[in-house]
Amino acid sequence: MGTERLLDPRQAKRFYDRLGSGQDRQAWYEDRANGALFDSINWSAVNRIAEFGCGTGRVAGIILDRYATADATWVGFDQAATMTKLARRRLGRFGERTQVVQTDGRPVLDLPDSSVDLFLSTYVFDLLPLPTIDQLLAEARRVLRPGGTIGLTGLTPGSTAVARIVSGVWQRIHRLNPLLVGGCRPLELLDQVKGAGFGDVVRKEVRTLGLASEIIRGESRNL
Repeated sequence: MGTERLLDPRQAKRFYDRLGSGQDRQAWYEDRANGALFDSINWSAVNRIAEFGCGTGRVAGIILDRYATADATWVGFDQAATMTKLARRRLGRFGERTQVVQTDGRPVLDLPDSSVDLFLSTYVFDLLPLPTIDQLLAEARRVLRPGGTIGLTGLTPGSTAVARIVSGVWQRIHRLNPLLVGGCRPLELLDQVKGAGFGDVVRKEVRTLGLASEIIRGESRNL
């Protein structure tokens, strides 16, 4: 993994600023995995949501429309100016329940300790270096209240023959030029999430047309 060609924050920002609303075209494989994650969350215990890598705000809109309670609030973080602009426009109808923060690309959340019930990141960790993932998991644990939930989705190698073939092709493209796949590559993050101190961690695999995604959900413990 140490020799992987990964996008640095500057490259990632430039790519996603240019991609803009085109990111929503990934819904064909993202929505099934995200839906399975959201169905597994106890939304009655969620009042404050933090999303890292909120993109265009499409996922937040789905959550606030279909899953979250009427008084739940959401704060999203993204480093791409285009994404934060699109997210603010899309989520404006929710008024003060939502806040979009443009970051400088560092794995830091400008939130108090133990201030959120759900930390969420969908199809973002799979473009980050492993040390950055560890830093972000530590931040997620810091901002989550004890008993709060972490929920992640992302590309994964897959457990079936077809999924492994599709994943292998994706990985070869990524090695050739990570920009061709938006910097994302298939990962398995179960051990990293457990190693970050989260408890009751469960993992599920979802496949759409041979492309595998992993769903990880865990519980924050006292620091």
